Parts: sequence; C-alpha cells; structure tokens
Amino acid sequence: RSKWRIHKDEEEADVAIMEACKAYVEATLNTVGREIFIVEQFEERFGTDVVAKVIKQLKKDKVVSGGEHEGLNGEKVEIIRKRS
Repeated sequence: RSKWRIHKDEEEADVAIMEACKAYVEATLNTVGREIFIVEQFEERFGTDVVAKVIKQLKKDKVVSGGEHEGLNGEKVEIIRKRS
C-alpha cells in the first residue's frame, strides 16, 4: 500500500471512532436517568484524546456543558451534563 492510502485509511478510522464516540455520549446522555456524567467513563472506552475532541465539539454545538465536580476522596473530576 502506498503511504497516501495508509494515511487515508487512518484518517477514515479516526473519523469513524470520533463518530462512534459522539453517538455513544449522546445516547448515554439521552437514556441514562442522571444529570451529571463523569468524563472518565467515556475515556475508558474511547481514550482521552478522542473524548476530549468529541466533548469540545459537543460544547461548541451547545449539546453539553462541562465543569468539575468533587469526586471520591476530594479529587476533582471532569464532568459533563446535557444542556436543555
């Protein structure tokens, strides 16, 4: 395979994982009966970089808002919540 083809395949794979992550986050927000979601739960499935990009886009699209919340042992955890 050419370097161009390999690069193109990698780009398509990146887009696919981003779309899968976005769909998963949105489905979770819409089906789970909670207001606050810990970002880490999505990072475990899709990785930190992918989730960061998806959440940034969802914030830009005004689908979610973000912030920090005090978790167990007083640790700060990043959270998102669905915007109404």
